[in-house]
Amino acid sequence: MKPAIGITEKHLEKSAKLLSALLGDEMTLYIKTRKFHWNVSGESFMELHKLFQAQYTELEETIDLVAERINKLGVKTIGTMKEFADHARLKESPGKYPSQKEMLKELLGDH
Repeated sequence: MKPAIGITEKHLEKSAKLLSALLGDEMTLYIKTRKFHWNVSGESFMELHKLFQAQYTELEETIDLVAERINKLGVKTIGTMKEFADHARLKESPGKYPSQKEMLKELLGDH
C-alpha cells in the first residue's frame, strides 16, 4: 500500500531508492566497523576496541531507522548481504587487515 503523504509515486520510488543506497552503505560501514573491532591490535587496542563497539552500536540504530523509513514509503526493504552490497556505494576490502591508523582513516572516509 502506497502512503498518502503528498508525494508522487515517482518521488516515493526515487526516495526509497536513495534510502536503499544509504542502507547498503550503513550496512557496509557496520560490517567494516565490526571487522575492525574484532581485528584491532596494538598499543591502543582497548580504546579502539571500545570506540568501534560504540560506533557499530550506534550504526545499528541508524540502520533500523533507515530500513523502517523505506518500508513506510510503501516499498519493501532490502535485507540480504547481496542486496546491501548491490545497493552500497561504499566498498569492502576482503582479506585486508589494515593498521590501526589505516582503520581509522578508512572509517573516517566512509563516514
